[in-house]
This record gives sequence, C-alpha cells and structure tokens, in this order.
Amino acid sequence: MIEAFDSHYDWVKTRVLAQNSTRKFSGIMESQGWPPRIVKMESFYLITLGETPVNAKVGSLSSSWYRGTVQWTWMIAGTDIEKGMAGLNRGDAYTINGRMKKELRLGAYPLFAEKKTFSVDGNRNVIRTSYDPKKWVYWTFLEFTQRVDRDSGLIYGIATTYLTAVAQEIVA
Repeated sequence: MIEAFDSHYDWVKTRVLAQNSTRKFSGIMESQGWPPRIVKMESFYLITLGETPVNAKVGSLSSSWYRGTVQWTWMIAGTDIEKGMAGLNRGDAYTINGRMKKELRLGAYPLFAEKKTFSVDGNRNVIRTSYDPKKWVYWTFLEFTQRVDRDSGLIYGIATTYLTAVAQEIVA
C-alpha cells in the first residue's frame, strides 16, 4: 500500500499547491510517530493508520485489494488577539482552519489518482514512475473533525479518508 499512500499524498499536495503555492507539507508518517518532536504549524502531515483487506469477492489471491486508513493532520496556533494573550479564540485561527479544510477538499478531488512508484535519484529529485498498464488508487470523501485546546486556543485539525487499491501483486 505504500504506493497508494505515496500517490494519494502526491496528488493532493500537487492540487493544493496549485491553489496556494505557500502551503506547507511535512510528509507522510506512521501514526506511532505522531506527533514529531517539532510540529510545523499550518503544515499538512499525512498519517497512516493501517491497512485491511477488502471483501474477498474483490480481486484474486494474487491481486488483492486493500483499504488503508489515513488522516491529514495540521495544527494552528493563530495570532494573539492582544499581545501576550492566549485563549480559545486566537484571532485568525478559525479563518486559517477553514482555508486549510477547503484546500484539502479541493485537493482531494476527484477522489482517485494514478498509482505510481516513487524513488529518489542521486540528486535527491523525486522520480515518479507509472505502471504499465496503469493502476489506480481511490479514496473516500474527507471526514473533517478538530480538537481545540481550551487554554492555548491551539487547533488540531484532522481529515480522515480511506484509500482503496490493489496491494502488491504476487507473481509466481
């Protein structure tokens, strides 16, 4: 499923950056690694939460479909209403959170992308390689939720989606 996760991330990131070229992305990580020691504010992280086989009636023994759960996450501190004051309503945090949700919603459209393999060359450039014949990864509409720290006003945004793709095919 790594190709499905990478392809989803690449697709959404490319579309979000087309809307807002200043948006920050901080990569893909396993859920056990969240949060990192230093969280970049107003930056999207893609967290993988697990994989499970899809109904046995889909695919075959050598070409099985899997469903992966991922969450786009971000944190927003916002700006102080008054210098040095922290609180539940941190100035522009609500607006920034709404903008980030909209960027993700538009970035995830049309809920599928070409599944590719990713590698890095000697110059640290990302190389995207298509399958022949082409393969696809599909995902559900994003389910948004958030948590707000009452003391600091810090917003923790979450958008969950479920990816479906053929896992690595078994060749005899």
